[in-house]
Amino acid sequence: MFTYSGDDGCELSATALGSTGPLVVLLHGGGPDHRSLLPLAHGLADDYRVALPDIRGYGRSVCRDPARHTWTQYTRDVLALLAHLGAERAFLADTVG
Repeated sequence: MFTYSGDDGCELSATALGSTGPLVVLLHGGGPDHRSLLPLAHGLADDYRVALPDIRGYGRSVCRDPARHTWTQYTRDVLALLAHLGAERAFLADTVG
């Protein structure tokens, strides 16, 4: 587990698995947190670097300002995660319906 800052200074939390291969970012849908995607992440970790952020407002990514819960802000949060990890690109998968 590690923390990183969103572009608005919000402290965000994520977990990373694997150490080689392309980066895959797995986004949980509304609900608890990144742990819902751990089984998938473990399956990918032999061939990929996998990042599992807690989307702001969920898990350890606390954000009590509802005005900051927008798709635009979520996108900026993923870009902040990539910057934190030193990655220029990543595969992105989500469970949002």
